[in-house]
Amino acid sequence: MGKCGKCYKKRKHCRCVVFVKCREKRRCDPCDPCNFRSPCGNTGPTGPTGPSAPTNNGFFYLLQPSDVPSPIAPGGPIPFPNTGISAGVSRIDASHFNLPVPGIYDIFWQVPIVQTVQLAVAVNGIEQLQSRTGSPGNSQNVGGLEIQTYAANTILNVLNSSVSRNSATVISNFGGSGPSSGSLKIHQVA
Repeated sequence: MGKCGKCYKKRKHCRCVVFVKCREKRRCDPCDPCNFRSPCGNTGPTGPTGPSAPTNNGFFYLLQPSDVPSPIAPGGPIPFPNTGISAGVSRIDASHFNLPVPGIYDIFWQVPIVQTVQLAVAVNGIEQLQSRTGSPGNSQNVGGLEIQTYAANTILNVLNSSVSRNSATVISNFGGSGPSSGSLKIHQVA
């Protein structure tokens, strides 16, 4: 690119996204492609390695009609007896899961339920009020939230909320002739 007089043009030899007033041909400096400052100095020392990303997660599921043979009373835990994947988050029994280290966890669940109910998450046996999700019956009950744990080996489960009006029956073959699934996903984000 030669001299462009006093016109304003995007300089094609730089990766600038701004328009500059060109008066002369300049070369791009890789540290300052638009010549807004002087040439680069020496590279500084490498900083310390940052913390590694959390790797605790698990995916657990149920298949109906075989996995939940009877209705779940209000306050009772929803079983997710099958393990899809699990890294760090471990199963205690069909309904309870161990969060191994303190941190922030993203929790998501979905379960097809016959009755009008509310499902919720319990942490160390205490129902988390902000987690309650209702469904009108014959539909998916879907919920999610983030929780923060402060101690190792925190116990989590999804339950038919203690304030539900009905026992929860998991729908068999919901929407077709094959088994219905319900699932619980636990993922540590920090």
